[in-house]
Amino acid sequence: MPDQVVTVVSVQWFGSEALELTYKGPFGRVGNELLYRHDESRLEVVEHGRPWSFDGDGRLFRLVSAGAKAQVKAPRPVGSPNQVDRCCVR
Repeated sequence: MPDQVVTVVSVQWFGSEALELTYKGPFGRVGNELLYRHDESRLEVVEHGRPWSFDGDGRLFRLVSAGAKAQVKAPRPVGSPNQVDRCCVR
């Protein structure tokens, strides 16, 4: 874990002096490490936040929802394959 930004998956405390940190590395590899109070100096919180939020653009959400609804309701020609032909934005 040295010199990497990781995503914290879980933390389990053992008393007030030690914890087991389970994390996911930048390439998706999961690891865990036992850390003590003296290890705090080598750690840095880069981004503190929630895995979700409700602060997105509401108008854009309604526009995308309406487009998805229209696409679902659109009639398909008889005999057309039932396949997904669109890409998700990530």
